[in-house]
Amino acid sequence: MSRPQEADFHHLTGDNGLCLATMGTFVDAKPERDITEPDLQFLKSLKPHLSVSELKAHVLESFARGMNTGGVKYRCFQSLYHLLPAITDHYLYTSLVSRSQKGLFLDLGGGQGTDARKLIQDGWPAQHITISDVETFLWNVGLDLYEDGPKGPVQFIKANILDAADINSGGPLHNFLGATDVVYAQAVLHLFNKETVKAYATTAKALVKPGGLFIGANCTSDPPGAFGKREDSSGAPWLYTPAGFKAVLEEAGYVDVRIETSPFDDFIRRRGFGPTHWDVDISKLFGDSKRQLIWATWSATRPTSS
Repeated sequence: MSRPQEADFHHLTGDNGLCLATMGTFVDAKPERDITEPDLQFLKSLKPHLSVSELKAHVLESFARGMNTGGVKYRCFQSLYHLLPAITDHYLYTSLVSRSQKGLFLDLGGGQGTDARKLIQDGWPAQHITISDVETFLWNVGLDLYEDGPKGPVQFIKANILDAADINSGGPLHNFLGATDVVYAQAVLHLFNKETVKAYATTAKALVKPGGLFIGANCTSDPPGAFGKREDSSGAPWLYTPAGFKAVLEEAGYVDVRIETSPFDDFIRRRGFGPTHWDVDISKLFGDSKRQLIWATWSATRPTSS
């Protein structure tokens, strides 16, 4: 499989939500909203010695350093989405962290590593968690924000599962083939065109061990269509309907595919953003106002016989 072209996406990141960089939408180098006390709950749990005002100052200083060193200025980063774990919204989260045996957990597009740190907090062994991303910038932003060591609490691998060289023998992800208990892709699969989504699902299945899980969440729409206005939409990210996305996972060979949906606006509110923070102008995203954005949370199992 070939690596997606940079025109298709700027950064493959997971815990940074709906990455509007896929449409070339950049923003000013300051947060687009105020930091609220709920935003700081997870960071406070890791830094209990800091006051709310000290935490706010630390977040703003870290944010400014990030914006001035890497230039990642897309909307989800600007909205400070990464301050809150996203994985806790998944319907399987409680059962996962309650497992007596916690094997390899691979977070694809794990960004700053917020979800990985939450997993550790809730009992998943750090040595069993790996984050993989196509670049190091967001991971470095997380190291700066969380200040938990020069390498962070988990293994980080710069790799792209859509690049065969990263999967094949000698590649950085080769040892995960058929060995991973949980492969996780949060807010990733709405970044690609139709065929790339299918390739991603197929390759992820190869990483999952028989009986293991591929889980995540991403944006879908009804009706389906290209995500973003482009003169040539053939390479644009594609939003499936929830049923269409379920079919992609089933066609890739997964079983027990489950999808739970909610309106995108509800998802944004659950993430702590009010209506003024993430207003979604459908006409700008799609060129019309007749499509509904739907947040889909999903899970799929690799058959034990495959």
